[in-house]
Amino acid sequence: MDDPIGSSIGITEYPLPKPFDPLAPAKINYVVPNFGPDREATESMASIASAEKQENHKLIMGTDDSKAKWHIVAKDTLYDYNPPLEDSIKTTWKNLEAAEDKLGVTFEDANLLQSDPITSSLSKITQYKYPGLPDDPLAPAKVNYPVPDFGKDPDMVGTMNSIAIGEKMNSHKFVMGTADSKAKWHNVAKDTLYDYHPSLDKDVISTNRHLAEAEDRLGTTMI
Repeated sequence: MDDPIGSSIGITEYPLPKPFDPLAPAKINYVVPNFGPDREATESMASIASAEKQENHKLIMGTDDSKAKWHIVAKDTLYDYNPPLEDSIKTTWKNLEAAEDKLGVTFEDANLLQSDPITSSLSKITQYKYPGLPDDPLAPAKVNYPVPDFGKDPDMVGTMNSIAIGEKMNSHKFVMGTADSKAKWHNVAKDTLYDYHPSLDKDVISTNRHLAEAEDRLGTTMI
């Protein structure tokens, strides 16, 4: 389709201004309308003036002194984020490529083919083994053996201390897990077992059956 603002003979609507004569003298001393300072700039300057008066400090920026005072020395260093590799690294890569070509397998694939480091080729664990089973599997389990007591967990002590402080600040006893608290904060919505897979309506079942018969007869699916 043609451009809606142009016909087959050219642009006749919203034409661009005619080109000026480059040899003609430039216009000077022409009137430029002055709408005053930008409103956002005026508001920014007023905010700066208010802050300077409030903080009893003159905001100075863009001068040689302010640039020197707030100069970021870290930006003076041009870090090389792609330095050349060390000779030993280059040699290692070259040897690795040569080995891969010779063996016909990549380094990544070779790692996948290796055995588990804690098992042997016999598929038996020979490192970090579990303790041996008792000789008599029917022997009674050990009871009343000493268990070391290292005191309360520090996190639990801190939590209980925080609860006590909160109860004292709010003059309220924190109660949970009792029959009364469970009844008070019981979520009724959880009492309903929603059926997210209800049986289809009879009309839908008939439609699906008719659709399947039509697909079989036409030899094509609806999709």
